[in-house]
Amino acid sequence: MAGAYENPAQIVDTKSGQMIGAALASIGQSIGKGIEAKSKAESKAFAQYEKVKQQNFKIDTSIDINLSKQQNAMYQNLEKEGYVGVELDTMKDSADAKFKQYGDALKRTSKATGDYDGYKNDLNLIQKFDNFIVKNQDVFGSLAAFDEDYNENIKTGKLSSDTNPEMKIFNGVSNKALKGNVTWAINDNFEWEATVNSENINDLNRTRSGYLKQPFDGEPGEEMREFKGSYTFNMNRVAEAYNTSENPFNNAFMSTKANVETIIRQESLKNNKNENTANLSAITNNGDTKESYLTPAIGIISDDPNSEDPRARVRQEVQFADVGALNDVATRQADQQYNYFSNLPAGINTIIDMLEDDSAVQRKGNKFTITVPGADGKIATTTKGVRNLNSGKLLGETTELEIDFPEYDENSSNDELFKGDFSDQLKEYFKFKSFAANGAYSYSKASKPVEYDRIKLEESEETSYNDLLAKVFSVEGGSLTKDQITDIFATSSPDGALIMSYGEMKEDINANIGNTQEDGTTFTKEEAQQEIDNINEDDIFITQGDKPPVAFRKSKNGTYDKNIVATTIRNLFTGEAEQGKADTAIKTESDKNISSLNKKIAKAQADIEKAKRQNIQSARITAEEELKRLQAQLKQIK
Repeated sequence: MAGAYENPAQIVDTKSGQMIGAALASIGQSIGKGIEAKSKAESKAFAQYEKVKQQNFKIDTSIDINLSKQQNAMYQNLEKEGYVGVELDTMKDSADAKFKQYGDALKRTSKATGDYDGYKNDLNLIQKFDNFIVKNQDVFGSLAAFDEDYNENIKTGKLSSDTNPEMKIFNGVSNKALKGNVTWAINDNFEWEATVNSENINDLNRTRSGYLKQPFDGEPGEEMREFKGSYTFNMNRVAEAYNTSENPFNNAFMSTKANVETIIRQESLKNNKNENTANLSAITNNGDTKESYLTPAIGIISDDPNSEDPRARVRQEVQFADVGALNDVATRQADQQYNYFSNLPAGINTIIDMLEDDSAVQRKGNKFTITVPGADGKIATTTKGVRNLNSGKLLGETTELEIDFPEYDENSSNDELFKGDFSDQLKEYFKFKSFAANGAYSYSKASKPVEYDRIKLEESEETSYNDLLAKVFSVEGGSLTKDQITDIFATSSPDGALIMSYGEMKEDINANIGNTQEDGTTFTKEEAQQEIDNINEDDIFITQGDKPPVAFRKSKNGTYDKNIVATTIRNLFTGEAEQGKADTAIKTESDKNISSLNKKIAKAQADIEKAKRQNIQSARITAEEELKRLQAQLKQIK
């Protein structure tokens, strides 16, 4: 098998080159076509990219432009509202940051073709910001109104003593009345917050903690504690409280004084506008007491202010607010105000503030007291309990109303809201305020003063004695009470004689302090007090012209003997002639009284005999008691 290998015959290929060439050409064509296709694809993608890029640019630009407009509008409004300096700067800084957050979220959602990580958060942020933009102007409008009211209440003294102290400091710092500054920010809920930074906040927190110790410099002792010197308000809450408070006198940020007297007058004026409710009001649109609530005219004689003659007098017809007629009105209005204030949200706080802020009310522990016209803890409900019906002057007789500190009665089984007697006490307080609102203690309507000819009256009018003394002796019995004497002089005033109460007598004595006495010395405060100590609180006094007031002498039983009263009246007149007329009148009226009593005695005796004949024991006993009473009166008169 050796030598079997041989070189094969050599084959000459004439087509392979063509085939390879064709193959290479084919490959080249394929590659060329691929390159061309890829280039075209890439070119198409680039164009799309550029298109999307342009679209996104338009989106971003549109959002940026819109937000810029909103920002500028907001800042212009803030400047119009008066925000400047640090406040405005911090507002802009915070708003800029929130606008950026909002803008970024808008851009992401606008470009998205589907859900993405953080999509829901972006939507939530957008919703909150949109709501913020819508409400922003209204919030600052409300804050501006709140600020205006707040400053007005400070100016007029209507800000209540329990108003929010932090807000009071905030207002002081904002108005440069206190040192410090205010910074603003928008919180995560897109609500405005304002932080007041002030040493006054520090002091407030120190006081609240009870930590008042401040060691002197260089002295050993407890190291001074640090207290927070700032307080942050959610201003959206401030605006809401101002707009929606159901209690117009009390909210978390501002409390004002509730002046019930003013409220009653305002409601009365509203009632006047409707003919169906006008009868519920006791005052006119001018604030005067209505004619139907005035006393009959009282003739008042007083010194003539336009005459140099000290004896000159003038006479006026004067009407006063009739307390008795106003009593029903005051009771009704007191009930209305009680129902209103006691049912207000946080009404108990408003009531406490009202009493605390009333300068006439005194706080004594857990009780309030107020001094009012009246006696024995009761408000005077008649005009004669308030005024001297002869002179028209206020009596000065007062009493104390006591008001318990209010507490809600949670265990009450009825409609009673408060513990103890507070409800009745508050109604009495409101009743006093109603009397005051309707003019019970202040209103008067006087005719033009006319000259009072004293001499002419003394020479010709004997009836002035007869009329007065007739009234004295017309009262059954041999004595008069203080009220009866006051009523007599209220309708008959001989020669300008006036009845004075104890209070008026005190005022008269004190009015002379500093005057020169007959001995040339000055009447002192000590001398005045000595005179006051020598008079009795239960006494009444009579005065006439320049004569010193004289006290009516009382009997042991506290009444005034008719004969003593008559003699006191007689002594008002000077000269024998005038006193003679008075003596004649006294005898005439006394004789009439005696004659009348004798007739009554005779009738009582006849009634006794008649009862004996008819054997009616009860009638006989009644007649005998009447006879004893009449005989005692006759003995007293004689």
